[in-house]
Amino acid sequence: MKAARLLILLVAIAAGGAAFFMLAGNDEPAVTTAVPTAPIQPRMAMAEVMFSAKDIPQGAILSEGMVKWVKWPSANVPEFFITKDDQDFIDNLGLRRARLRIDANQPIYGVNTVAHGDRGMLASILTPGMRAVTARMGLEETSGGFILPGDRVDIFATGIGDDGQMETSAILRNIRVLAIDQVTNVTDEQTALNGSTVTFELSPAQVPSFIGARDNKQLTLVLRSVYDLSPETGMPIVDTSPEEVVVIRFGQG
Repeated sequence: MKAARLLILLVAIAAGGAAFFMLAGNDEPAVTTAVPTAPIQPRMAMAEVMFSAKDIPQGAILSEGMVKWVKWPSANVPEFFITKDDQDFIDNLGLRRARLRIDANQPIYGVNTVAHGDRGMLASILTPGMRAVTARMGLEETSGGFILPGDRVDIFATGIGDDGQMETSAILRNIRVLAIDQVTNVTDEQTALNGSTVTFELSPAQVPSFIGARDNKQLTLVLRSVYDLSPETGMPIVDTSPEEVVVIRFGQG
């Protein structure tokens, strides 16, 4: 009996050992699967370009309040855009005008703006539908040089009337002065300009009568007050009532 139990115990130990070695022989390393990860993209370089912050009328002088800076990929910035590297443009922003109307959120650059002295400067400040006409005038005819660009004047013509008498009459009222010589804008320090030519803003209907008086008579400008809020703006004298026409006949009392 004891021999039988001992035999069974030995068989059990042998079977356990065989199972252990079988399991140990089949033990393979665990297979791990690599999870692909997205490559890290380099950070895109950005530039800041100048855009309009609001609608800018044609001829308006630019200011910092009219513009804003918009981020733009540096690699795709058009050459004509204004960036913060264009320091000269930024420093002289107040010397530039809108060549055309610039809608809000549009880029600002050299093509749609114009600086003093640039080609197209006069056209940029001319009211749509109006014309620029120039006349040669001396100091005596321009209020001693105190008439400046942007002022409004009444224009008088002196010459021989239909009756053969020398007379002076107002031909146009409330006319805007666009330029004195080639100056279209003056600084705060300038109080007078000794120019020899004056450019006026006239309607197409006013041009013929002005040219006729300019070529045949002597013109004199009478400066109007900046506080003159009359609704009359550049209207020809012939459209006013007779009592509003100023006529001075020389040699008569």
